[in-house]
Amino acid sequence: IAYPVIFFVLGYIAGVSHPIVKLRQRAAEIDIKLPHAITYMQALSSTMPLVDVLEQIYRERELYGEVSEEFGFIVKSVRLLGMDVIEAIKDLMRNTPSESMKEFLEGLLVAFETGSNLQKYFSEKANYFREYARKKLELHLKTLELLAEVFVVVFVAMPIFLIVMSAAQG
Repeated sequence: IAYPVIFFVLGYIAGVSHPIVKLRQRAAEIDIKLPHAITYMQALSSTMPLVDVLEQIYRERELYGEVSEEFGFIVKSVRLLGMDVIEAIKDLMRNTPSESMKEFLEGLLVAFETGSNLQKYFSEKANYFREYARKKLELHLKTLELLAEVFVVVFVAMPIFLIVMSAAQG
């Protein structure tokens, strides 16, 4: 009688946590590819309107992955549903799993509404996200470095020390 309950609880936990895990994976992929997509958007923005730039990113799904899918929501909302670009961006801001994407879209919305230079905005944001990714990577490497030192001490130095101590006592 205990096994069915255990399997039910485990199945329920797996069913509930699976969408959360998928959402975090999407957010991580968006965060990784967003700086590259913004750089491409910067290059395109000098000759194309914003919706066409977003559509071009959407077409490059193999290159930009989830970022393309996210911008695809804006393109579909504008092209197929006749929604205003500003409303489509706000809608994506509410639904995207990535905080970086939300931040980028919020700034894009302000720049677009005020008529600012989008190319300059894209340049600044691409540099910002690249620097942010570099700092995150450095932190990750420092953590790995610390774990490697702990591993060496616990699994290499300590057994040698214990062998030497037991030989000295015996």
